[in-house]
Amino acid sequence: MKTVGLIVNIGKLRGDPDVGRLARDAVALLTSRLVDVVVNAESAETLGLSELGAPAAELTRRAEMLVVFGGDGTILNAARQAAPNGIPILGVNLGGFGFLAEVHHQTVDDALLRVLAGDYRVDERMMLQAQVCRSNVTAAGRGAAGAGRERVVRELLALNDVVVTKSGYARILRIRTDINDDHLATHLADGLIVATPTGSTAYSLSA
Repeated sequence: MKTVGLIVNIGKLRGDPDVGRLARDAVALLTSRLVDVVVNAESAETLGLSELGAPAAELTRRAEMLVVFGGDGTILNAARQAAPNGIPILGVNLGGFGFLAEVHHQTVDDALLRVLAGDYRVDERMMLQAQVCRSNVTAAGRGAAGAGRERVVRELLALNDVVVTKSGYARILRIRTDINDDHLATHLADGLIVATPTGSTAYSLSA
């Protein structure tokens, strides 16, 4: 492994001096093994490692693995960045629950040494890709050219779930759900959650 990316939750980094120590120790261990390290830009400066800083796009382009210091939210965000390039993630729990983290902060050095020695396995997880589509209808009505066609206004990746819900004020939605063009159900609800096995497990555990 030639290059490892570090993503450190900036809020936890600023709020707890031990987080900075853990991250700097990880950098020192990796560089002592002749591994190049890239750190997310906003945290690199706070860590005093600005020369290693890189924006997210460059970090995920260069790294062969991401080491993520934070809670589940930080890991979920990193998963969206890493997924297009198929980069594995090693999560270090700095949060409360740490459902997605593989490593406790006290065992970071041991975990990194095992990874560098090839003593690990990759746990592949299902992700969701969602598209927000809107009908291409102009103010002049459906008689306009291209009217009735749908256009994708946003694409999203998720490791846990995609939530379709209302906004603004309380009301019930009528949500039609189709799977492969077959009608599954029509729900009267304030939203709909489509979850991966990772997401549904977390919901069940919380319940």
